[in-house]
Amino acid sequence: MGDRPIADVNGVAPRMKRPAEARPLASSPCSMAEADAAYAGYMTRQELTDFLNMLLEAQRAGMKVTAMLVADPAAPPAQAEELREMSKAEARFCAMLTDQVQRLGGAPSPETGAFEGKMRAISGFRERLALLDAGIHWVIRKLADALPRIREDDIHRDLRTMLEVHEHCRAVCRSLLGAQGEG
Repeated sequence: MGDRPIADVNGVAPRMKRPAEARPLASSPCSMAEADAAYAGYMTRQELTDFLNMLLEAQRAGMKVTAMLVADPAAPPAQAEELREMSKAEARFCAMLTDQVQRLGGAPSPETGAFEGKMRAISGFRERLALLDAGIHWVIRKLADALPRIREDDIHRDLRTMLEVHEHCRAVCRSLLGAQGEG
């Protein structure tokens, strides 16, 4: 048969490509690791830095808010201890987020999220506890939405831990709210 093309169903021979016309593959699975993060659906370095700074501001607010609740005279001692542990977790996450922003080459935000102001605007221990619950839920949603878009393994691992701790804190907060409803 040699170089003769085989005719298609209509009896027309397709034009054969010469080697000079052959195109390289459009993309190779082997080179995906070299692709830009955004191409694969991941956050860019700037998006990730901005996201981490947003979380840092929220964690800083959360740390101040839980400290405010601990100092509230209406806080039952057992609940104050639970809130103190939440405040310590918030502080640890502030440090972790600061480190990760710096590792990415960014500047950690010095700001505190608006959540602190919202907490100061309301009175009543139970109402503040309900707002804390809503704030924790907001962080959980943000983390759950972002995790699939984070490519860096160490940041993904740290944020996954942060999500798990916040899920635990939300369960504690819901329990504290239930105890407040009984009293």
